[in-house]
Amino acid sequence: MADLNQSLDIASKLLTVLVTTIALLIGLLGWIRGWWKGFKKWNMIANKANLFIDVLFPKILGHLCSTERFPKDILQEWTTLLSVNNFGRTSPITITDQGYKTIRESGMDKIFEANKEAWVQKVKSDLGVDYTRLDVERRSIGLIARLYTEDDKVFNPIKEYLYEHPGSIPTADIYGLLGILLRDYILDKKS
Repeated sequence: MADLNQSLDIASKLLTVLVTTIALLIGLLGWIRGWWKGFKKWNMIANKANLFIDVLFPKILGHLCSTERFPKDILQEWTTLLSVNNFGRTSPITITDQGYKTIRESGMDKIFEANKEAWVQKVKSDLGVDYTRLDVERRSIGLIARLYTEDDKVFNPIKEYLYEHPGSIPTADIYGLLGILLRDYILDKKS
């Protein structure tokens, strides 16, 4: 009888260990599954953030710049999105040799030459009388952003270039490159 009680006691302990192990494995699998769902959810959120930056942000920026309803330093913060290859990290913002190469290859130089006088008039009409160089920079970049997001047909050559060379120029760089060219042109005419 003592052997039977001892055998039942061992079987009971083994059964307890087996049930506990199965419960732990089920819990671990549940935790892994939950972690995986969380990972997939964060991945989805990251993809939406990329969509916002690539597609929606330029449109929002164009609207904000055209309506003058944006935080004071949004363009200054926005310039941190500009490609290091195309812009120098100086004050004022400068275009690098690579930036000028991008301007030539994409046809921005021809678009700028054909439209610069009309763009100067638009920027100057927004500036008023007493303005700073930073005002000129902000208005210039804002004008280009607004015109580009409104699907102004003058930008069709750049859009064709982007179609043939996907991912070659971030949208923010188009605004920046043409905006800085316009800023420099306006400031050179002023002096």
